[in-house]
Amino acid sequence: MLGGVSAEEVMEIVSEVFTLDAAVLLRTLRRSCEQMRLVDPGILDTVRQLRKQGVHVAVATDNMDTFLRWTVPALGLQQHFDGIICSSERQAFKRDMAEGRSPFFGEYFEEHDISPHRSVLLDDGLHNAAVRQLGMEFVHITQDNPLLRALNALVH
Repeated sequence: MLGGVSAEEVMEIVSEVFTLDAAVLLRTLRRSCEQMRLVDPGILDTVRQLRKQGVHVAVATDNMDTFLRWTVPALGLQQHFDGIICSSERQAFKRDMAEGRSPFFGEYFEEHDISPHRSVLLDDGLHNAAVRQLGMEFVHITQDNPLLRALNALVH
């Protein structure tokens, strides 16, 4: 998930360990990534509303190269979001901090002139609350506070 190993390399390792065909594993992985769906179809409507209000909305994920290669195009995510930030490309996790800076978010914020103090991370991983060190707001996504509800709370 930090980009040091490609999906192909992972499937080669798995194929050797379990004596399976790496090409079949890779095709199955790709199909699985292309068939992913949003947890709630209403999310895109709310994202559209936020963007109409001038809010910059990006997907931030700790994920393998498969997300950018297969999931993003299959779901057309680049058409619905202002940006996609992925750990495999940034070579860092969302929670990572180095000398008070985020190797995951830092460059993206600079490129898009975004202040961490005016940013919110909606995430199901409580460990990612570490972004508060940057001045970002953190909203924990849970069964009781699902993503769509948290997004709707941001709509003015």
